[in-house]
Amino acid sequence: MFRIGEAVMPLALVHKHGSGLQTDAFNLLWTFCLFASAAIFALFRDSSFVPALVAARAEGDGGAGLRGRLLLHGLRLGVLGGAGLWVACVVAAPGESWPARALMTLPLGLYVPMLAVRSALGTILQAESRFFVGPALGGIAMAVPTLALLLTAVSPLRLPWWLAAGEGVSLAFTALWVAHVVPLNLRATAAPADTSSRLWQRVGLESAGRFVTRVNPVVDQVMVRSIPGAITAMRLSGDVAGAAGSLLQMTFLPVLLTQLSLGMSQGDHSAHRRHTCRALIIVGAALSLGSGAAYVWRQPLLQLLLGHGAMTQAMLAQVEALFGFHLLGVPFLAMQLVAARALTAAEDGSFLLPVGLCAVGLNVVANFCLWKPMGPAGIALSTSLVGGIVFALMLARLMWLWRTPYMPFYDAATEA
Repeated sequence: MFRIGEAVMPLALVHKHGSGLQTDAFNLLWTFCLFASAAIFALFRDSSFVPALVAARAEGDGGAGLRGRLLLHGLRLGVLGGAGLWVACVVAAPGESWPARALMTLPLGLYVPMLAVRSALGTILQAESRFFVGPALGGIAMAVPTLALLLTAVSPLRLPWWLAAGEGVSLAFTALWVAHVVPLNLRATAAPADTSSRLWQRVGLESAGRFVTRVNPVVDQVMVRSIPGAITAMRLSGDVAGAAGSLLQMTFLPVLLTQLSLGMSQGDHSAHRRHTCRALIIVGAALSLGSGAAYVWRQPLLQLLLGHGAMTQAMLAQVEALFGFHLLGVPFLAMQLVAARALTAAEDGSFLLPVGLCAVGLNVVANFCLWKPMGPAGIALSTSLVGGIVFALMLARLMWLWRTPYMPFYDAATEA
């Protein structure tokens, strides 16, 4: 519901108020908020924080100190994000929409820190295998402003205040639920924890590895910029083909990371291997079948999803020409997501940075090799080929870990 609200809100705003200075100002700042939301989610929910929290249950305080420090780090990160929003407002070209942006920055500057703290609380719930409450309460954060926009005549200038209000309500309920479920030791955050530096180093490397791979779509679009409409076609084809991977990230992967972390914290390395292999087989088979079905029915599917409004048949044909090549890599990209969680649970998430840099380099080389003979289709094909190579590298790393006499696992006493 939260992600749906993020996507629907700009469309509903344009439907209600059309295009104007206030709408442009909101969309500019909302783009920054969406980037911050994705980065914060990945930093907390898909990182080594989850296995560290799982292992911390064996501590004398049941992990309360580590949870308290995590909340403090979330607040600090949110404050930095809010300050970044102010800087973005000042640095962006002033233009005629600058006064509107300045008025919207105050509530959105409150929204980002609350979002970061709620993400930290959601990570605590995830580590406790409470998978429903966090997302359900997160839906409130986006339901409040979306309903206000759809049912009332709220202006773009006031919409950020509704966003902040919805996030505040969601944060309050989430905090109350976390306090009810697990103990927190907020006083433990007052003293710096030097022994947790290794944990933050792993989280930083994991986040950097995921971030660098976001460069690939930008490189792909730059390569095809000389052909009219190719950038939009590349973006639409990739988004439709990758929808299954996005759904996987929101549903299955948080549960998988928690379960793998539980096995590692108990020293059951065979369970890590067994669950990872099952997940790879299931995800790979399901996405292969789904991609095949999407290719067979690609014309009615694309017509249903994209063939509306100003979309012409010529543009739809451009998307269709790329769609099949993007679908080839969908199973590999999905299995990459599974392998990344397995590496994170095994305290080897730092491997994501070198493999991410490798993916960027391979993508650039493949783009230049395939651009001349195939054009935009070659760029889409290179994305799929690189996805397969990167997955093979990650799988080789996992197999090496499984065969070593000692497999890394969390020592809660030293990590906390």
